[in-house]
Amino acid sequence: MNISDYLKKIGFRQNPFDECVFMKRDMIVLLYVDDILVMSPSLEEIHWLEAELKAKYGDVESVYAEMFTYLGVLLSRQEDGSIHLSMPQYVEDIIRSVNGIKEYSSPADEHLFDEDPTAKALEPTKQKAFHSTVMKLMYMAKRVRGDVLLPVLWLSTKVKFPTTSDEDKLKRVIGYLKRTRNKCKVISINMIERVEMFIDASFASHDDGAGHYALVTFVGTTATILKSPKQKIGTKNSTEAELVALSDLYLVGLWLHSFLQSLGVPLEKPIIYQEIVNKIKAYSLKKNLPGQQVNHRSSTVPPQQQAQKSPPKRKKACYV
Repeated sequence: MNISDYLKKIGFRQNPFDECVFMKRDMIVLLYVDDILVMSPSLEEIHWLEAELKAKYGDVESVYAEMFTYLGVLLSRQEDGSIHLSMPQYVEDIIRSVNGIKEYSSPADEHLFDEDPTAKALEPTKQKAFHSTVMKLMYMAKRVRGDVLLPVLWLSTKVKFPTTSDEDKLKRVIGYLKRTRNKCKVISINMIERVEMFIDASFASHDDGAGHYALVTFVGTTATILKSPKQKIGTKNSTEAELVALSDLYLVGLWLHSFLQSLGVPLEKPIIYQEIVNKIKAYSLKKNLPGQQVNHRSSTVPPQQQAQKSPPKRKKACYV
């Protein structure tokens, strides 16, 4: 009998929004292959589950601590009750894998998306090392270092045919990690009212005319899910780019809202912050009143020729 079926047999129910999460009263169990993370306010319940697993599967190793490693991530409970997530040894191994790395204050510069036509292709051995390092960074960025997610995602599109320019961008990411090696993700202990989603889009930011968008979801003061992919479809203007971002990304926040509710967390309606409401209004005005102007750029004109002189707009919010 596999572990999922056995947990159901002893009274756990499988979460409908994540099949690797099981619940029984106040106890939550996370599965990842043969690694299990158990959370409960009752140490007695955890001991009961440990005894059940040992009786079924024999030797089961267990760790009880304020600081331990799970799937390469160091979890550390602080005095204020918050939990710090970090991967110090993982980061050190990446830094040491490249010689002569200098430190940087940011993981990328304004030329991240630029293609250098004079850059040369990397040799096969360097190409293999490039691919391996980028994938290691991806694993780390998605778990504890969202601040490097954007350049790492971009570099992941270059792993098949990396160039010397791509290698320089990779070294900058590693140089930033070298300077900020002690940064960690913090899960704060505070009141949770709702899931908040911050969505933004950048129109025609890539050389092929494709846009880019990003999502950060907050639960309380904790940034939980971060995404920053290249848009998969072309858009005609910045308004459409924002609409595509909203369509593609809001379901992530709704899933998180439903998942937390399934764990018994009472939540108000999720809220989205996005600079799109004014653009939709302006677009409607332009359709009805030819004299009105809409704040968008066209992908038929190079981005550098489309500078807009308009006051910054506040992010607009809408409930879902």
